[in-house]
Amino acid sequence: MKTTLQFLLLFFSCCSFAQITLEHTYNEGLVNRVKLEYSGEKYYFLKSATNELVFNNVDHTLWKTILLPAPPSNPLAGGFRIYDVSEARINSDTKIEILYSYYNNMSNRYESRISQEDGTILLTIPDASSVYLDEIPGLPDKLITENIISNPISKVYSLSDLTLENTYTEGTIKRIKLENSGEKYYVLDKTNQNTKIYNPNHSLWKTIALPKPSNAKYGDIGIISENQINTDDLMEIGYSYFTLEGSTYNYVGKLINENNEELLTIPKAKIVSINSIEGLENKLMATLDNNYIDNQISFSTNVYGIPSLTLENEYQSEVTRIKLENSGEKYYTSNRQLTNQAKIYNSNHTLWKTINLPIPSDSDINNFLFTVNHISETKIDPDKLLEVTYIYYPIVILSFQTYDCRVINENGKILITANGIDRLLLNELSDLKNKLMGYTYNPFNNSYSSKVYSLENLKTYDFNEKQKVIIAPNPAKSFLNINSLSSPIKEVTIYNLSGALVKRETAQNSTKINIEKLPIGIYIVNLTSFNNQKSTHKITVLRQ
Repeated sequence: MKTTLQFLLLFFSCCSFAQITLEHTYNEGLVNRVKLEYSGEKYYFLKSATNELVFNNVDHTLWKTILLPAPPSNPLAGGFRIYDVSEARINSDTKIEILYSYYNNMSNRYESRISQEDGTILLTIPDASSVYLDEIPGLPDKLITENIISNPISKVYSLSDLTLENTYTEGTIKRIKLENSGEKYYVLDKTNQNTKIYNPNHSLWKTIALPKPSNAKYGDIGIISENQINTDDLMEIGYSYFTLEGSTYNYVGKLINENNEELLTIPKAKIVSINSIEGLENKLMATLDNNYIDNQISFSTNVYGIPSLTLENEYQSEVTRIKLENSGEKYYTSNRQLTNQAKIYNSNHTLWKTINLPIPSDSDINNFLFTVNHISETKIDPDKLLEVTYIYYPIVILSFQTYDCRVINENGKILITANGIDRLLLNELSDLKNKLMGYTYNPFNNSYSSKVYSLENLKTYDFNEKQKVIIAPNPAKSFLNINSLSSPIKEVTIYNLSGALVKRETAQNSTKINIEKLPIGIYIVNLTSFNNQKSTHKITVLRQ
């Protein structure tokens, strides 16, 4: 036993590795991470039963609770939804403003509201099922609402004084910044079979017909551009429509210019869009709906060159285009895969790497679906290996099945398994450390729980090296004595080798930690001093 522990200590002292640790579990709801303009990093969630918005600090302790003023709402009709929180984007004071919507039982309609943390209602918008801040670089911010539940109505408000600028009754409005003509608003007018484009003052600028068969219905507009497709002076519009035969949707994607000249027709294309990534050439990408294959919804992806609009590749699965931190432009198979492999392709669409996606050893691979929702090289682990985040779940009894998520590297090493998690997403905020956010939905009571995972690159120390922080004894039985030769220690966190947080202490000066309740084993100790210097140590807990 002693020899084995000594070997492990020697092994850990010679390596560095990424440690994904569970920071906190929120059983109260869907948690969002935000960087407030004045108060910095916070976590917030809604207690829908009491209309309370709860904010927690970086260490997940309570910061403040805000009561959202609203009439009685109906949870079955959508209940409360939080769309944004801000300290400085709505007005210049330091109070938090909250954008939210609810179903008003008294008026039997949806409403949206902006209120401040002190309960002051800044704006109530009738017949608005959603409200959001529309922020486009180089343009003034606007407030846009939608009501897609009953009538397709959109409203635009100025942000300076929250006054209503215009109401659009033709459909859901979208705001863009055209390459030559600047700020515009456009709407898909399904009744009149066209798209209407409006100026910043909401006067009509152009009406462009969107041809389709008489028995077809519109999907959506995915492209409105002046020179992202080609360099002429004509606008290009990409859209889709479909016909329904029984339960089969037959989609067609179209790319036309404003003179109704057809530039490209893509059978089965449900979504037609321009993929723009800084530093890379634009691509036109079409998501094809192949309906059902082996009783499963099947999607594939076509990639077209711009401006030639020549077909570069037909992927037989749905793919995502990315720019890796070290290796550059790649494509990877992403959504609803029927095999436990992620395939990654070069910019010329040749196969670059195939990564196996391990699942529990007692599982039948043929009864699982896989969704890859993240691939990167250094965002989770700073080594040069690819890291892959994916979800797996059985095809059978899908609506009642608990999902599981994993993060692995390209060699198949499992960095973490998050059991019972529906989604595991990388959260990136400017100037803050990346986090993983996990979400679980319970359909039986229509509730969410959330988990926050920290990503630490733990470089272990040579125990013969002179340390600024000394932990003794090691191995330890009941207590750890911490001697910091520089700044006092304000926080001690201890993790087991599975990445679970087993103990946390905060104090003015942590010098002695009780570990009597920790099982025998090896642990990771993270120390944070008052000058925010961090150090990481390995300890062994023994009882003999």
